[in-house]
Amino acid sequence: MDNQHCRFCGHELKHSFADLGLSPLSNEYLKKGDLDCGQMFYPLNVKVCGQCFLVQAAEYRRPEQIFGEYQYFSSYSGSWLAHCKAYVDQIVPRLSLGAGSRVLEIACNDGYLLQYFQPYGIPVKGIEPAENVAEEARKKGIEVECRFFGAESAREIAAKITELIPDAVAGAFEAAGVGTDAITVGELAIQIELADADKEGSIQVTIPLTSNADASLSESASVQVPVAKPGGEEDPGQEAEAAKKADVESLKTKYSGT
Repeated sequence: MDNQHCRFCGHELKHSFADLGLSPLSNEYLKKGDLDCGQMFYPLNVKVCGQCFLVQAAEYRRPEQIFGEYQYFSSYSGSWLAHCKAYVDQIVPRLSLGAGSRVLEIACNDGYLLQYFQPYGIPVKGIEPAENVAEEARKKGIEVECRFFGAESAREIAAKITELIPDAVAGAFEAAGVGTDAITVGELAIQIELADADKEGSIQVTIPLTSNADASLSESASVQVPVAKPGGEEDPGQEAEAAKKADVESLKTKYSGT
């Protein structure tokens, strides 16, 4: 564990942001039989990187050692639950979320937030590293993957989601009256926001396009692709929604006749 360098950019950490002294691990509650065994305290000196300005605490124990049997359940707080329900009641109509949307929460705890999307018929999924906490969320009917969220898990989730992209992109061009046989599609640049994506829970795909008739004629189009329902069901409005969001109208006169 390298606590002397920024975990993001690798720059040497020199600046203290908040030195809170010594502290035991978060939620490490001793059992009665352990009271005479002592307890480890660690420096809680939060630092800020002078290069990228990431604020970070030093790591003294592996995440697996902290979250194996976690003791914090978000639903213990009634006021927090009330806030979460009010948030969902506000954000669903604001972002026009529905059965064709999907809400993914990183560190979903015991389902304190995702449970309030369910009455709206919105598919939800959570990522939670603590098995005992994740089990409480599952009791609420929430699909939960018990794992840490990182680069590997993000790639796996992205791979599942991007399987939906080709048909939706084709539907967007067809609706715009652009024949895909007249265009060479380059490598897609896919941007996936795993929380509150684009205010509509969609995926933004940037598509490099080149005319087959004139290689000098090229530009990029942007398509917003909604996430389908879980279980492989197709949302009937998916292609229409993708077409509505597609930035390809300007390509009609350029490509439809080539």
